[in-house]
Amino acid sequence: MCTASWSVGSGLTTLCFNRDEARTRPRAVPPREIEADGRRLLAPIDPPGGGTWICVNARGICFFLLNNYEASASFDVQPTEPKSRGLLPLQAAVCDSVADFESWLSGELLNSYRPFFLGAVGGGTASLFAWDGSELRALDASSGFVTTSSFRSQEVQAYRKRRYGEMLGGMASIDLDERFAYHVDVSHPDPAYNPLMSRPDAETHNVTSIEVSEKQARMRFAVRISGSNELSPEQVSALPLHSAARRSCRES
Repeated sequence: MCTASWSVGSGLTTLCFNRDEARTRPRAVPPREIEADGRRLLAPIDPPGGGTWICVNARGICFFLLNNYEASASFDVQPTEPKSRGLLPLQAAVCDSVADFESWLSGELLNSYRPFFLGAVGGGTASLFAWDGSELRALDASSGFVTTSSFRSQEVQAYRKRRYGEMLGGMASIDLDERFAYHVDVSHPDPAYNPLMSRPDAETHNVTSIEVSEKQARMRFAVRISGSNELSPEQVSALPLHSAARRSCRES
């Protein structure tokens, strides 16, 4: 129950993410600068698992995670002691490029994780993978869009994708404010279909956006005011970028 959209090009990377969760799930800790294997990054933290769904490192590479509900529903053999999927973006954040991310993920043992989508955006390129519990597949990231829903999956995903095309015109590069406007859209009469979704059991908890320029990564974090379509004032965090000598994330 999440939606991510991104653009790369012209020296600017943008990423927006709606995190949809059960109403009973604790609210996330707002973004802060943390360190993972010696790498600085910005990330909000999910209290139950200690992981995250989105982060950006000091090389300007953004990482994001969505649950793969359809694969979870159809896959019979579940991990007996599953690892938290929210740890994956933090582990991936040691990678200095999207190419490094692809190499790192292809070498990971994923059998202990429930199905997911994991993406990386930055440096003029994007990459998206799907893990269905038995196979890791590279997906086409050129659309700059992915969404999931545990409720009427096909219908909800089709609507959100169509609405994305209506509002952004399928543009690969778009102003971040225009992209953000899609993520808070509530045009559908059934609120479960909207990017800023709401159901009796679940709702969009927060909307996070990242803008990476030449010198810094800037993360904006807005919390949904429960029971309404309003968001709290944005919390803004910035991370200076550096161009230290590259090293493989396998060496970290």
